[in-house]
Amino acid sequence: MNLSEAGEALGVGREHVKQLHALGVLRAIRINSALRYVNRADVAALLARVALLPKEAGAGDFMPLREFCRSQRFALPQLIEEFYGGGLEGDVRRGEGRGLLALEIASHAVLGKRQVLLSRDLSLCETASYLKLNVVAVRRLRDGGYLTQIRRRNPDTNFQRFYITKASIKRFEASYITLGQMADLENVAAIHLARRLDWEGIPTIRCTSGYVRAYERGKVC
Repeated sequence: MNLSEAGEALGVGREHVKQLHALGVLRAIRINSALRYVNRADVAALLARVALLPKEAGAGDFMPLREFCRSQRFALPQLIEEFYGGGLEGDVRRGEGRGLLALEIASHAVLGKRQVLLSRDLSLCETASYLKLNVVAVRRLRDGGYLTQIRRRNPDTNFQRFYITKASIKRFEASYITLGQMADLENVAAIHLARRLDWEGIPTIRCTSGYVRAYERGKVC
């Protein structure tokens, strides 16, 4: 399916489809530099998972997908990645919307703020939470060779997805610390800490696709 067809089926836009591919939820291939196609079976499987959700009557304590994302300031593709990985179990049901927009999320659900332990390989979203970065920064570190990504089947959901290996995260942490991690340790606002580090001339990590607010431990610790 092309991006527009996939977006129509899922009830989201082309850019959301691209981001779902980047997060490992959908597989895609390029025919040339301009044309990209999404695996039709992945789209059908994602919609089937939505159809299997319990459907409840009444408003209850649940919010439609878009409303939840706006109120929680959580990116829609990342929420779908959380759903895809089984992280919303008990906090999601099926409403009346089309495609993914049928998802309704419990208003008390806490996303991207759950404590993530480095006991296994982590999804991109989990890696971002663990390292206190955003997913864009995780992808930059992956593309720059600082983190290693693998693709394997999730034993809980039986779906394939991308993971950042535990070993590569440990290697990264042995040499670097992120701005978010430092801010937590020092109990200061990240923006103020970033200004101080910039003033002191301490360099961030430079990757091929941009900078990441992470620093060599020897220069800041």
